[in-house]
Parts: sequence; C-alpha cells; structure tokens
Amino acid sequence: MLTLADAMPSDRTLDLRLDKRDRRSIKLRIRGEQAHLPPAVVSALGQAQHDRAAPMDPGLGLGLAIAGVLLRDNGGGILAEQDATGQIDLILSLPAQTGPMFQDGAAPVVLVVDDDHLLCETVSWMLSGQGLGVRTTRTAEDALRLLSGTHFDDVLADLLLPGMDGLAFLTEVERRWPEMADHLVLTTGSDFDPGPDTRLLRKPFDRDQLMAALRLDVPR
Repeated sequence: MLTLADAMPSDRTLDLRLDKRDRRSIKLRIRGEQAHLPPAVVSALGQAQHDRAAPMDPGLGLGLAIAGVLLRDNGGGILAEQDATGQIDLILSLPAQTGPMFQDGAAPVVLVVDDDHLLCETVSWMLSGQGLGVRTTRTAEDALRLLSGTHFDDVLADLLLPGMDGLAFLTEVERRWPEMADHLVLTTGSDFDPGPDTRLLRKPFDRDQLMAALRLDVPR
C-alpha cells in the first residue's frame, strides 16, 4: 500500500477490494488513484511471478520485495496490472488453504531475538505460516529471562543486539542450558564467521532457508 501511496498525488485515495470468488485463493486488489509505477517495477513483478525460483529483484524496493517473498513462500504472489491509461493495480494473492498444522499442543515454538521490528514480524509470518509457535523479544537479556521459565524448541538470535550481543548470549545459553546450545541459530547481515561449531543464518533469507537452519520437523 505504501508503494502505491508514494506513487500517487497526495490528495488521492487508495481503494482496497477483497476478492474471494475463487474458493481456491484469496486476492486483495489495491488501486491507487492516479498511481503510476515505473515500467521496470511492473516488469520485475511479472518476472518474479513467472519464475518463482528466482530471487526477488532488489530494485523493487524493500516493501515490495519482502511482500513478494512472503506471498510466494506461502503459495501466493504479487502482480501489477496496468490499464491503457497507465492506472496501476497491485494484486496480492494467497491460497485459501492454511499451511501445515500440528496436533494440539504439539507445535514447536521458536524464540526470535532481534531489535529489528520488521524482521521479527517477517520471521513470525514465515514460521506461523508453517504452524509453528513464535515468541519475539528485542534483547538477549529478555530472552534469557524467557528461557529460564519457558520451553522453546529453537532460538533465532541476531548477532548484533543492544546490550549483550548474540555471541555473548550464545555463551550464556551454553553455560546455563547446555542442551539448548545446538538449538540456537545466530543471524547476521555481515561477513562475520563465528566458526564451524556455531549455527549461522545470513540475512537476507527466505522461508526455506530459515526452516533449514532451524531443523524443525515440520509436516509437509
């Protein structure tokens, strides 16, 4: 929505319409009055939908790229439709069926530790779409308090955190709960290499890479 809002005059409106006529999918059509996107963006969205294995074009911008990855990872997609006047509609689609679910009380729960609110929301979306439970917190100190009283099947922690960093957090987890050491994955957007004994997931990552790093037994 922000992408279209930025591409239209300030005195115009956005129109959102939910289309559930096809029971196999749900489509959200977003129309920005007098919104015009660059042809390269329209083309990149079409290419991403055509070649679903290809990475999202970073030229789409952060918002569209993240939305595209989330939708595609969950069996949907995002397209831009343009009429003869140049009017643009963004169409977001998802299958009507939910992701794989676990039996009551059996879903693994992942603790996500990152001070980036957008990343926490993105990871929560990816994991909950697979039927997993998710808890998020901003600091390693809060994560230690949670771990002391709550069971988590895996922990995903950023390397750079306010206060105690990811490596110090890993060391403290190993000291307090040795059995959890192999269930902690560090994330980073840098080239830092903590060594072969540390599970590391480099940013940016998609849902498949995230699930592979967590090694959780998820029904397909």
